[in-house]
Amino acid sequence: EGTGYTVEKLNRGDLHDVENHRHVIALLGVTGSGKSSTANTLMSGSHKRYFDVADSLTSVTRSTCFRDYEFQGIPFRIIDTPGFGDTNRSKEDVEKEIRDFAKFAKHGVSCFFVILPKGRVTEESEKVLLRAKELFGDDFAKHAVVVFTHGLGSDTVGMRRQLLTRDILIEEINKLENRHFLRELVGQVDLRVMAIENKLEPYRRISKFQLHQAVLDVEKSNGNNRYLGIQATEEPKDQNQAARGNF
Repeated sequence: EGTGYTVEKLNRGDLHDVENHRHVIALLGVTGSGKSSTANTLMSGSHKRYFDVADSLTSVTRSTCFRDYEFQGIPFRIIDTPGFGDTNRSKEDVEKEIRDFAKFAKHGVSCFFVILPKGRVTEESEKVLLRAKELFGDDFAKHAVVVFTHGLGSDTVGMRRQLLTRDILIEEINKLENRHFLRELVGQVDLRVMAIENKLEPYRRISKFQLHQAVLDVEKSNGNNRYLGIQATEEPKDQNQAARGNF
């Protein structure tokens, strides 16, 4: 079972410390994209919820949070970020939370999963991804995978439904206009795209395996180097004090 706070960490007084060998996954996406559901798929083969799932346009994840767990003997950490599209939070508040997540990944991020619902890529999604690129910089794309939720193909008579393959996804994306943000994004992440299913079995178990393999593949493709392009932010100084100091 995954945990955010272990007894050992509590005894050390370090609630967010992470071992340097633990693979860190950061989830990005708008509210309702399937971000927290994907986190639950990663952590467990059962339908137990480790992360609350939003059923409306208001984000359940109010602040950046994490869970530590193991899969096939390999240690992982998931960092779930606030929904960018939360109607009750300011842009500045969300961006600060995103930067603060760096303290949960002081040895770097192994992989960013950019979560998008299949067939429902909106203008809001475009704004979120543009903001993510602003926050995380150009190196972000080298460590990112675009993950489409609700990724089952259509029913075919006499055939079992399957998760959409990478080739099918790329074929559909290439039908978009050349300047479409999703087409550009997929090109920037070197065509790393995948489709997953967070509810129906056995597709959920298959998705769980493929997601973890994607993390390891991204690390390997980067020479086992992690994303280190963002640092934890400090609390802003008092403006009057800052003004006096700059006299």
